[in-house]
Amino acid sequence: MTTDTPDWRKFSREVCWSPAISHAMRLLTLSAPPDGRPTRFRCEEIAVDRLPSGEFICWRGSAGAGASRIAGNGDQVLEALKPIPAHGGSGAALREWLAMWGWVPPPQRQASQPPPMII
Repeated sequence: MTTDTPDWRKFSREVCWSPAISHAMRLLTLSAPPDGRPTRFRCEEIAVDRLPSGEFICWRGSAGAGASRIAGNGDQVLEALKPIPAHGGSGAALREWLAMWGWVPPPQRQASQPPPMII
């Protein structure tokens, strides 16, 4: 086995993030740097592409079928594709991929906000 550094740019162009890729990366204790983030996500009847503008295009259903929808952020992606399982491989991998692109889960958003001041 070689210990060469992965070609992250090639990885980002050629790999679609999926539950299997997410699992493999965890097993290998790897995390993609910013230039290695895949711009496509695929799993069972769900597809999301990140556009150069920073928006996302989402599909639900078999490949090429069904309507697509533009989403401006991770929350809108999840809304467009719901129901997305809160737990399990596909939902976790999608949320992990969205986090690579700056999405912050709601509980973490609330925890990072200062508590209200009581006067």
